[in-house]
Amino acid sequence: MASYPAQAQWTALPHSKMSIENTVDEQNRGAAPVNHRFQSLVADRAGSKPRAAWFERDNDQTVTFPRLLVREDWQHESAQDLCQRYLARKAPRLLMLQGLLPEDRQRLEIAAKKHPFEVEEYFRLYPETYDQRLMAAIRVEARLRRNAPQQPKVPEKTDAQKDKRLSKDMRIFET
Repeated sequence: MASYPAQAQWTALPHSKMSIENTVDEQNRGAAPVNHRFQSLVADRAGSKPRAAWFERDNDQTVTFPRLLVREDWQHESAQDLCQRYLARKAPRLLMLQGLLPEDRQRLEIAAKKHPFEVEEYFRLYPETYDQRLMAAIRVEARLRRNAPQQPKVPEKTDAQKDKRLSKDMRIFET
């Protein structure tokens, strides 16, 4: 079994494993999932003949390697937005990286608030935390939500049911 990949290709975590909501505009256009579009952006940026290399991170950081595993400097605002949305959704997993700058760890911890179950799952693997109180609050939220009794969802009335005027006979039963 080879320890080096046969092809130099970066792959985003698929939508089935880590869903990222499309915006309303993207939904109206029928856009592909954010994960897929971001993976395409990375592939386009790598060019037709991408190269792969092994990197060893030293404390002196002499080799410039993306701090969050992908580059964040994109030329177009739409590409920048996709990148930031992907990284924000992947925050609970990225917090497992060692050697993150404090500002990166803080940004990821704030983004991870939206995914308390994943934070609870991966927390033991975090080498450090920036904001102990925030991380404790996220984990408490996960426990509370997990242990909360399931409340039956009340079906919403359709427009026809909302606008239906009561007849004289129906008003009698209602009083």
